[in-house]
Amino acid sequence: MKFLVLISILLASFAAAAQDLTLYNKAVPSLTISGKRIALGMTHDDFLAHVGFQPIGQVVEPDPANRRSLVIYKRYWEAKQQFLIEWRRSNDPGPYVITRIRVPAPGS
Repeated sequence: MKFLVLISILLASFAAAAQDLTLYNKAVPSLTISGKRIALGMTHDDFLAHVGFQPIGQVVEPDPANRRSLVIYKRYWEAKQQFLIEWRRSNDPGPYVITRIRVPAPGS
């Protein structure tokens, strides 16, 4: 019974995360939070080594531009700022890189 409850909670959180993606409607080329710069083209390994922020949510979908790969959307909340990073592989196989950084538009 506990397992079924856990599964339903996880499914509900994934559905909520997918809806939350629409909140992040302003694309930016880079972002500096707590003195740490995040920029387009940064690899996931570099992000973890130099920035180290942990996501609060994640949505994974097939990449429409590359049938053999995925698009990963990770939501972050750091220093009272929320943002979403889109990760894709530019070369497959290869590292995932930041292809889009989105923040909520003012007033949203």
